[in-house]
Amino acid sequence: MEQLTLANFIEDRYLEHHISKMKKVYKKRREALKQSLNREFGDEVKIFGDSTGLHLIASFENVIFSEQVLKKLDQHKIKIYPVERHTIQKGVHKNKIILGYGNLAEKEIEEGIRRLKAALSANALTI
Repeated sequence: MEQLTLANFIEDRYLEHHISKMKKVYKKRREALKQSLNREFGDEVKIFGDSTGLHLIASFENVIFSEQVLKKLDQHKIKIYPVERHTIQKGVHKNKIILGYGNLAEKEIEEGIRRLKAALSANALTI
């Protein structure tokens, strides 16, 4: 029964419509994230990998995401994913984080970046 339902879903082009719709949704979210990063951090941030996917990399000019910084961000209820934890070549990516946006609304993205900026600024966590 499930296979027949899926076959009809595909044959009647519902899957194609769904994919098209979701591409637009994720593009808007990606743009909201990029704009928020640029608005809050300006020239202090560089964005990589922003042409596809559901996440991007933000590289910060004056921030090292050490364990101390990560703990302070966690205290502010800010969860980030340092690139350093996922790379083979250690010590090179300490200023980079992975930011996902797939499951966040645009307002949540904007609020999260504002909170990140405030937490980094308020606690003098930049270098």
